[in-house]
Amino acid sequence: MSAFVCRHTWRSGPDTGKRCNLGPRMEDGFCVFHSELDEERPYPADISALLEERARRGLSFENFRLPDAKLRRINLTGADLAGVDLSGVDLSLSQLMKAKLAKADLTNAFLFGANLQESDLSGAFLLGADLAEADLFGASLREAEAFGADFRRANLAVADCSGADLSEATLSEANVNGANFTSAKLADALLDGVDMSRAASKADLTAE
Repeated sequence: MSAFVCRHTWRSGPDTGKRCNLGPRMEDGFCVFHSELDEERPYPADISALLEERARRGLSFENFRLPDAKLRRINLTGADLAGVDLSGVDLSLSQLMKAKLAKADLTNAFLFGANLQESDLSGAFLLGADLAEADLFGASLREAEAFGADFRRANLAVADCSGADLSEATLSEANVNGANFTSAKLADALLDGVDMSRAASKADLTAE
């Protein structure tokens, strides 16, 4: 029996033009990481090690879909996860320093205590995400959609939150020293224990 070859063809990275050889196979002919099926995915038992190895080797995560994956304490420092579906994923206490997460779908993701220093979350979808106690020092959340996200006790020092929608988000006791909130929306956000006077620029506290 011939080895399974996923229907996805890489369009970027060192494997450009080659077919994906990851598995296991899903019913639509794609691997578990590229399948477009809206159903529970049988991720391999060594998923964290597999993803860490790809990050170390600079291999592509193009069009990856990882909904509800359990990746607690994974090390994806510097990984290019731009546009990846990470909805509902557990990345608690993970290393994501300088990771590229622009326009990634992190809806309802768990990022409690994660190291996101200098990461790029510009345009990312963070609706309902848990970023409590996460370290976002110097991170870019420019124009991120973070409605209802939990940033309590998070480190947002010198983070770029310009244009971000933080409406109804919880920022209780967050560190906002030097953070940029230009044109950010913070309508109905919880700001108890937050000294907004220490931010580099103020947010729009009333914009809908």
